[in-house]
Amino acid sequence: MKSIELRCKIDEDVTRIDVASETLLRGGSLHWNYFQSYCVQINGFSLHGKISEPGHRTQGGNYLLVSPELGEILQITNRSVATIQISRKDPVREIQYELAEDGADAIPVLEGIEVQEGGRYHFKGDLIKITGCYPTSGYITIETKWKNSNPKDEGLGKPQTLGQRKLDDTITGLDRLAGKDEQMLSNIQRKVIYPLQHPEFTKKHQLEPINGLLICAPCGMGKDTIASAIAEELDWPILQLGAGENPTPDLVNEIYKQASSKEGCLIIIDGLSTLDGETNNTPAWIFSLQNCLDESRGNNKILTIGLARHQRSLPRSLRRIGRMEITFTITLPNRQQRAELLRHFLSPLLKADTVVDYQLLADYTEGFRPAALEHVAKQFGLQALTETGSDFPNKKITTEAILGFMKQSTAIGRNI
Repeated sequence: MKSIELRCKIDEDVTRIDVASETLLRGGSLHWNYFQSYCVQINGFSLHGKISEPGHRTQGGNYLLVSPELGEILQITNRSVATIQISRKDPVREIQYELAEDGADAIPVLEGIEVQEGGRYHFKGDLIKITGCYPTSGYITIETKWKNSNPKDEGLGKPQTLGQRKLDDTITGLDRLAGKDEQMLSNIQRKVIYPLQHPEFTKKHQLEPINGLLICAPCGMGKDTIASAIAEELDWPILQLGAGENPTPDLVNEIYKQASSKEGCLIIIDGLSTLDGETNNTPAWIFSLQNCLDESRGNNKILTIGLARHQRSLPRSLRRIGRMEITFTITLPNRQQRAELLRHFLSPLLKADTVVDYQLLADYTEGFRPAALEHVAKQFGLQALTETGSDFPNKKITTEAILGFMKQSTAIGRNI
């Protein structure tokens, strides 16, 4: 794997880690840029995340610039040498830990630091040992949930994050998506959202933000949900051309005219699955859409998202560079993602002290789409409410009860 070594330099003008662009390109690869997530190995630590460009030119430029705060935490000096390479680790979603006594080799916990099961760390003033970790090794983010697994220790059952932020209705954007495909959302953040949020960066490096993209998946997989989350990340309003609106060239032109009058706008084009990309029978409104995409290219204030079951339904001309040039495909949730989705959909029905084996439930819902998991969860809640009436808030719901209902609903769920 390609890597570079740089001498460290403590710099008060740096907020975390900076490397000059010419240094990054000269020592690394032509594909290295500030959108990538890197692994910086230094003093026995591995720190993952993005690298920033310094706001000023440094002497020689051939340094890894480190903030004084990070330097103090990781014992970095001007004599330290760092190795940089592309990060191949995933973020850690959840950690279980217990208090530890011996911690001579304990590592301080901070955002981006690499951890693994069995390791000892300093976390919020305590010396801890990680007893469970998903995945078993990866790096910490502000959303990583920490849970004390020792019943004798304070805080049992109260998951924490580095930012003390819980997964509730106050979280918006991509972070609110339950059971998400981390790799796909990381690509969306890196290729779509970041360039639009930082037009000064793309302009400086002569890059062009994405003008349009395509999200492909069967019905019930969450295409609209992801498109809405992107709008939340950008803090842009949405204009939508629905599948049942019988699109016309005038309607398409009017939507883009409205979008151009706003400070930023996301346009969702639904109903693309009705097209036949294998023939020359392209509707007139598609030609208007292509013209509007061409005219909006480079203005950084309009993003078009097309929704379709599969890519082949689109004419090739609509997938050219500058139009819907990137495709993100949503796949069926895996076991862990199904467990997270079930937790998300069932939690409103459960009392705070209810313990549910979501992994077991996930085993019985293989092949379910997210919409099917939501449907089964709501139907179970409706049945429980019907059976108990006004006593529903006091009803103790068990894994066995949910599982019994799901076994009856398996055939239905796989067809939703």
